[in-house]
Amino acid sequence: MKSYRQQQIISYLQQKGYATVEELSKALYVSLPTIRRDLAELYEKKLISRSHGGAMILSEHNAVVPIDFRTGFQTKAKSALAKAAAQLIEDGDVVFIDASTTTQYILEHIKSKSNLTIITNSAKTALLLHSENVKMYSTGGRLTVDSLAYCGSIAEDTLKRFNIDIAFFSSYGILENGVIQDYSEDESHLRNIAVQLSAKTAFLFDSSKIGRKSLFNVTNIENIDYLITNASLPEHFPSPRRKIVFC
Repeated sequence: MKSYRQQQIISYLQQKGYATVEELSKALYVSLPTIRRDLAELYEKKLISRSHGGAMILSEHNAVVPIDFRTGFQTKAKSALAKAAAQLIEDGDVVFIDASTTTQYILEHIKSKSNLTIITNSAKTALLLHSENVKMYSTGGRLTVDSLAYCGSIAEDTLKRFNIDIAFFSSYGILENGVIQDYSEDESHLRNIAVQLSAKTAFLFDSSKIGRKSLFNVTNIENIDYLITNASLPEHFPSPRRKIVFC
């Protein structure tokens, strides 16, 4: 019965992409605790990804993950990574923050900084920053529905206008050879431009990102100044240009 029920969950997620615990409970006529136990087992088997209150199936190479799902995933780890990242920001810096849900947590840790200029291609980050004591620029451009990220030539041209002191970004995954990958072609290209333009760069990733493949290459960590992670890195993992910060 459990095996059949879990197959039903997989089938439902394949059709819907994402579902809450409550939705699965109603669809399968099963109690909430039972669904939570099934999701925990399917997560351990690496068949699904989980968020607070829901789950989804990710394609290995081209997973379009809704931002609402990613926002509730690995929240404690993301906050710890962001706190460490914020220590790299100095008063007066010009900072780029990408549209990943990980880097959004940096906003919680910059209240003590002064005279900051923040550039972002994230519509959500821009809204969160409107009441903060910072000078904020949005790249503008074409808005992607899944990530609420501004992308395309307009966003890229805007980014090229700035002299960036440090850029923070995350992505879908990083291979054991150090290649950073993502499922969004436009966001990957914009992040690559930020890496090239910025005096310093920092890549934030939690342990779930190691070995996750996707369709597009962003850059190699040998082009990054700081790696900020809570992961146990594989043997012979490439080194960044400056430092690895473990959280």
